[in-house]
Amino acid sequence: MPREAPRRVVGSCALDWTDVASQSQSRLMALPAELRAKIWTSFFSHVARPRLRYACDLEWSLDTDSHFEIDWLYASKRLYLDAWPVCLAQVRLDVVYIGHAPTQLAVLPPPILRRELREICFHCPVSVMEERPPRRPFPFHRYPRLSTFRIASNILILLDRFRCKESNVPMTVEVYRALSPPERLAAWKDAGLPSVDEIMEHMTGMGKSGWLSRVVDPKNFTRPLVLTLDSDDDDDDEGGGGREDSSEEWQGWTEPQCSEDEQEEKGLFYQAPRSAEWLAAKEARDLEAFRRVAEQVHTLVEAELTLFERNVYPMPDDTLDTLFVLVDTRTRKIMEMRMLDAAEMEERARWAAQA
Repeated sequence: MPREAPRRVVGSCALDWTDVASQSQSRLMALPAELRAKIWTSFFSHVARPRLRYACDLEWSLDTDSHFEIDWLYASKRLYLDAWPVCLAQVRLDVVYIGHAPTQLAVLPPPILRRELREICFHCPVSVMEERPPRRPFPFHRYPRLSTFRIASNILILLDRFRCKESNVPMTVEVYRALSPPERLAAWKDAGLPSVDEIMEHMTGMGKSGWLSRVVDPKNFTRPLVLTLDSDDDDDDEGGGGREDSSEEWQGWTEPQCSEDEQEEKGLFYQAPRSAEWLAAKEARDLEAFRRVAEQVHTLVEAELTLFERNVYPMPDDTLDTLFVLVDTRTRKIMEMRMLDAAEMEERARWAAQA
């Protein structure tokens, strides 16, 4: 009996390899490679954006979440080889640390993904303890093609900053909730919000002159970035390098004493015997790569201005409204501004969730 052509089930559809892979039956695959690359880039950027969340947890563990709608990529080998590299380049990695125990990731994404990543969002959770971000800087050198580094943070805004337009008396909760969406946005603007200077001051103040402040505002925080821990001194930008502090238990993770290929082949905790000269040379190479990537990335601030009635341990249920503002740190201008609806707030909370 003649052998049946191979078939593959993707979702609920049975696909014939020969039909899908045939150039004569696929208008898309018959297009020039440059045009197909633009189509894949637009698709993975705006239609089915792949996302990955890495949330730090205690004791070197990790909490992850992902969104990859890529089952259709396995319909044919040619389709996979054509679209998969573009998909990897469009992945957005969301990194979240614990507010009460800030530390950097001890487990990084696999090298095949890190080498292609172009965009990372570093979430800074709001904590009533006002903890600073991790003192060890983000390992930019492990992402050689990184081009966009977003820093997301929530800024609490009190309703007493708002005034009624006619009477100029303080706005009440009832009056604010009675406003239409355009009137609410006008009320924010009348209150002097959003303020780029206020957002930038919030971010650099939270960074306490450390690596985050220098990434957000390198013109005013000029001390060179280093791979060691930031100092505990809030004014450490005036001189001296960051000093190590062994009392910070969860800041003790350091770069592995092996190459990327060795780590990928032999595992995360592989330790190779190295000479002092080899380690010194590796440290110099890492620092050079770290500063090069940090200088080339375009830093953006994603600020969520959350409106509350009072400043007494506000809870999520007390939120009156949330204004999303995207700030370009190079030009200090607002790139995007909109009020977030319930669905958007839920989606953003998913990717900013702590472990």
